[in-house]
Amino acid sequence: MKHYVSEDWSFTPHNRRLTVVGKAPSTLPPQVAQLLTALCEAADQTVSSYELIDEIWSGDMRVGEAGLRQLVFRLRRELPGDGQDTPAIINEPRKGYRLRDAVTESKLRLSQNHRRTLALAMVSLALGAVVLVTLLSKDPIDPAAPIETELLTVQSGYEE
Repeated sequence: MKHYVSEDWSFTPHNRRLTVVGKAPSTLPPQVAQLLTALCEAADQTVSSYELIDEIWSGDMRVGEAGLRQLVFRLRRELPGDGQDTPAIINEPRKGYRLRDAVTESKLRLSQNHRRTLALAMVSLALGAVVLVTLLSKDPIDPAAPIETELLTVQSGYEE
């Protein structure tokens, strides 16, 4: 899963989660998140307005520069300034837009607890599928008949 990190903020495109230092995490609207993703992927390069329109609105030029400027304005409200009136997104006239801050891409790694939880969830899902297939493959259940049960023990493979 991609994750972009700057000195003052971090962003995960998968869930559109933006975390700014000193603020509670927020979820960006889809198009604002697409804009930030495109700018992050370009790193310190300028991305042309045409490329951004193509990325966000599938090349629908009816949106035009005005729609893109509005989206940039919305993203600037989310990202912190540098304290010297330099916005987080810099407009380079007749060229496009770029991020002010250096951004690095990192891969998110699950912690040991998250991996264990994920493994147990996958085992539970697999067992549920086995039970469902077993129930569907048998004859219809008589509601008056006694239900036979077996104790099933599952080991996760993790040591405490």
